[in-house]
Amino acid sequence: MVIANPHLKLDPAMAHWQRPAGDVGGDFVVFQRDARFLRLFVGDVTGHGEEAAHAAEQIRPMIEKELEGGVDEAKLRRWSKRVYDTLEDRFVAMTCLEIDLVEREAIVAVAGNPAVLIRRADDGSVDQIEADGMPLGLVDEDEWFAPSLRRVSLEEGDEIVCFTDGLTDTLGGHDGRRFGLDRVLSVLAAGHRRSPIQTLRASHAAYVDPAVEQDDVTVLWIGDPQRKAA
Repeated sequence: MVIANPHLKLDPAMAHWQRPAGDVGGDFVVFQRDARFLRLFVGDVTGHGEEAAHAAEQIRPMIEKELEGGVDEAKLRRWSKRVYDTLEDRFVAMTCLEIDLVEREAIVAVAGNPAVLIRRADDGSVDQIEADGMPLGLVDEDEWFAPSLRRVSLEEGDEIVCFTDGLTDTLGGHDGRRFGLDRVLSVLAAGHRRSPIQTLRASHAAYVDPAVEQDDVTVLWIGDPQRKAA
């Protein structure tokens, strides 16, 4: 999907790829676009299969109803409390992105998911924005701490990649090792001229051991609309 407006300074494309551990899974993606902002959320409910998928379908509408106005700490705390009160023995790792298409900056918050990666167009280097907050609903509201809302400047051609831990935790068929963040970074560096969706999906497919029970995988990419998304 290409999101474009000639009056804005950034015209990003967006694509995501998911691979449930079974027929269904607990990963989900929510997005919203208005005249100025692109807001995206990648969630990962603990567990696999139908129970995790059912939990995800309970949490998704909660987020969709409150997308207007962006994300702040109060909203994240409210969501965490609802997850804690609603989902028995489950929590939700969450990545929140709000991209200002006019000012060329993003607000990034990572609560329990792997780091958000920003691949820079000028030299192909990758910045990492690590998680610094608890997953939603992990503990009750008195003990829970929110992720930082970090501002990141963007230049034309920069790309954002975020994913659930099912990608880095994927077990390979050759030696039983995990796919790992280092491999993700290597794949992105090697495929600087290609969409990260293409390169990560191909590398993951070649690596994954189909005989081993794996976790759900979700990868989200926001970048140059001239680059093929899938």
